[in-house]
Amino acid sequence: MTHCVAAALLLCTFAGGEPQPAAPNLAPMLLHDGPEIERYIDAFPSAEYGIVESPRLPHDCPRRGWLLCVRIWWSTPYIGRFYVEPPPRDPIKHYMELGYVWEPHIVASIEEHVVSDSVAVDVGAYMGVHALLMGRLVGQAGRVYAFEPQRKMFRELRHNVRLNGLGDVVAPLRYALGEENAVVEMDAPRKGIYEGGVAVGAGGDRVEMRTLDSFGFENVSLIKIDVEGFEDAVLAGAAQTIRASKPVILIEILGRVDEATASAEQRQRIDATVSTIEAFGYRVHALPADAMWRATWRERHDYIALP
Repeated sequence: MTHCVAAALLLCTFAGGEPQPAAPNLAPMLLHDGPEIERYIDAFPSAEYGIVESPRLPHDCPRRGWLLCVRIWWSTPYIGRFYVEPPPRDPIKHYMELGYVWEPHIVASIEEHVVSDSVAVDVGAYMGVHALLMGRLVGQAGRVYAFEPQRKMFRELRHNVRLNGLGDVVAPLRYALGEENAVVEMDAPRKGIYEGGVAVGAGGDRVEMRTLDSFGFENVSLIKIDVEGFEDAVLAGAAQTIRASKPVILIEILGRVDEATASAEQRQRIDATVSTIEAFGYRVHALPADAMWRATWRERHDYIALP
């Protein structure tokens, strides 16, 4: 019989005595507004929302051509169903209502690099446009931790996870991520124009900020970061997790600044972020649009980092 030595927070298995991973530390440390947020989530006005499915055959297939539309629909993985309010609405939601998927190049990379039974992390999850796909890919034995600090977006994220029956796999977490544990404000929320494009700043929702490392995630296969220019702080607070798991990193740098048209100052900031990631032992390159989508996705502001 294998002898196991008892140690704090470690459980031995009978087969080989290997320790089980510790449960992540998901509980708030500084801002205990859970009851207030739960009341806000429970008050979700679902009757005012419609439900769209992504992907499906786009509405404008006659203009784009049916052959291209069928190819797009056939080659794109199923994402899920989403609550969408009536106009005026965020352009992302309008785009999805037309039948398309948001950021198909990111979708393709998620499908390629998320590993079954692993942990995937979505930093800046918006209403779950990528977290739902991650949840379908990791499977019942995996977990997705989806971070969204804005109250309205977080409420929609929670309800979209529930709508798709992924509550046991996808864990929405209302934290901002950065390089320290603190209480911060977001910028003032936007309505009708890129609701997700709100960074840590002032005038918006109060939220707890934590480092990614403070959660203790293990077996991480992919981290997606979309934080509107705050990515350097997120990376600084994720150093231990990155070194330990060597996940693939999908990252938007400088919030939709195209590398081809960036100013000298912007180019310097992009290069500095890339150098930070390369220092972890990664190869980084801009993520081009999939061939079928090049007419729609011309900008290159998303990057993939491979260990």
